[in-house]
Amino acid sequence: MDLLKPSCTIVVALSFIACGGNRASVQLSSVNSAEQSKGSKTEIAGTPSAVITPTPELEVSFGKGLRIVPKRVDLQNESRRYRIDVVYPQIEGSKSRGIFQLNRQIKDLVSKQYQWTLIPPTRADHRHYEKWPGVFNSVDLDYQVVLATDHLVSLYFEVYSYGIGAAHSVQQSFTMNIDLAVEKQINLARLFRPDAKYLEFISAYCIREMSKDHQSVSDPIFKDELAPKLKNYESWNITKEGLRFNFDACKIDGCAAGKEEVLIEFPALKEKMNPKSSVSSVATRA
Repeated sequence: MDLLKPSCTIVVALSFIACGGNRASVQLSSVNSAEQSKGSKTEIAGTPSAVITPTPELEVSFGKGLRIVPKRVDLQNESRRYRIDVVYPQIEGSKSRGIFQLNRQIKDLVSKQYQWTLIPPTRADHRHYEKWPGVFNSVDLDYQVVLATDHLVSLYFEVYSYGIGAAHSVQQSFTMNIDLAVEKQINLARLFRPDAKYLEFISAYCIREMSKDHQSVSDPIFKDELAPKLKNYESWNITKEGLRFNFDACKIDGCAAGKEEVLIEFPALKEKMNPKSSVSSVATRA
């Protein structure tokens, strides 16, 4: 899945590393049922096509007997004019309450992305749909395992949504970073020292890196999108090199420029990071 194209200090999208002394085992499915069905799917004429291809590594073994496996939601209704093509991850190999809750959180996050298509259309909606025969409201969602070790899991989700009559689909992303020691999501703020002013540092770093390729970063509108506000940096991932911040299409330099990402490598973060954080073991080996 070509989710993350290079830009600025950009990283390769998929990173599978070991943390500590026990090396995580990564197993790639040679034939994945989700990929097969996705590849054979017939496109609906007139429907804008999201640039999504299945991620090869949808099934990953890691940690102590854990594995990430793909689950699929494939729904279509011609009378209600919706099409849903979703692949999302679930963690298997443990019956703990924490893993159960994480899987539930993933399912809830994913289902929120397509619930709007399931609302029964009104008469006014049907009259509107008549202008675009053969076109469907649609949601395409896929994921990447950015990192999977004995201690950490970092997931990236990409969504393309299209509403009948729109000029093009909308791309969005969200992430989940998991501390396996406590089986909970990682809070970005807790990776840094209390006095680190981490958002100001991240904002300044991203503005500096993106300004190398984007003159629009100096535009007040786009500059606000990179301001030191938590909402601007909610889509982030842990990689073996550092922290990667994802910026959706249309956010920084217009929709035509596509999505962007900035990697802040661990050496640059060293003085800011909390040495007791769940990511410190990865950061010290970078």
